Amino acid sequence: MVNNQDVLRLKQIFSDAMLADIDFSQWDLFLSLYVIPDHYAGQITERRPLIAIRLFGVRDFAMSFPHHDLPYMEDAGRLTWNIYNPECLNVNNTCCQLVLRGGEQFPLLSIKFESLEIDEIDPAILKRLNPGLEWTNGLARPSLEVLSKMMIRRRGKPMPTKPKYGEK
Repeated sequence: MVNNQDVLRLKQIFSDAMLADIDFSQWDLFLSLYVIPDHYAGQITERRPLIAIRLFGVRDFAMSFPHHDLPYMEDAGRLTWNIYNPECLNVNNTCCQLVLRGGEQFPLLSIKFESLEIDEIDPAILKRLNPGLEWTNGLARPSLEVLSKMMIRRRGKPMPTKPKYGEK
């Protein structure tokens, strides 16, 4: 179960944070949120550390994307996912619900889980994994297709091309 100290840490981390990644790679054990908080002093770096929040016993995961209903967002381009309005609610004796939201242009994320771990990660890992990373939009980790293309470029092999419709 999540204790009061965990709730206070979550509220501090998410009081103004950028969501860098959501990791489902071990979904059967836990989900991980990687965030860069503005108002949280880390041990590795004092300013804007990279924090991993691992949520265990995830019971429910829901997202909504309200930006599609905002006419002024049509030409906004890609956005960094900011969170600054967290709620951590005790659902019952075994679960907690974390609700993360920012302004009306950012997704709403709600996760019901049993317990959590919070760890600081060396933020240099992001630059090593993605050397051209710009923190102006999107998430830190690109899609599988983009990762594949990046790996091929790094190995110096030509990019595979897709056959045109009707070609074999």
